Amino acid sequence: MYKQLLNQGTEIKAYKCKLCDTVHPRIATIIYDSPCSEMTDNDNTEILKSTSEVCVIKLGEQIDCYIRCVLPIYIRNNCIAMTYGVWVLVKTHDFDDYLDNFDNQHYREHYDGLIYNKIIDYPYKGHIPCTIFTQGNRLRPKVTPRNKTNLDLQNDYWNGIELSEMKRRIKLHS
Repeated sequence: MYKQLLNQGTEIKAYKCKLCDTVHPRIATIIYDSPCSEMTDNDNTEILKSTSEVCVIKLGEQIDCYIRCVLPIYIRNNCIAMTYGVWVLVKTHDFDDYLDNFDNQHYREHYDGLIYNKIIDYPYKGHIPCTIFTQGNRLRPKVTPRNKTNLDLQNDYWNGIELSEMKRRIKLHS
């Protein structure tokens, strides 16, 4: 798995707290470098576009479009969040819409997708269904996991985790 732990994200420098509506620096970000870290070398696979924000992969006749997003898991009784930098597979027309409006600071939209990275803290067979919400200002879209797809992820997303659990995860991913 391609991932790195950053105490300060190199591109994601802050987040808006849902508890106090203030922008805070990130304290821990686990970033997946690629949407298909488990993909093996395959002669039929071709990367058509790859940046720090988007990736387009052709596998045979199929073209898959990915957007890098943030999945915050808030720390209970704090105004901080641990964030996973994940890749989400979206439909081609949603991908095109996202790119067309990337520089529009007022544009807000949501797209259905699949979290494509295997997050070891949340085992799940297949890919986790989600909705992503654009935030404008060239900020990465925020991920909300869909109901009843992964109960552990749902619980942590809506209820948060303890600070000790965040520290355990950071140690696990480093």
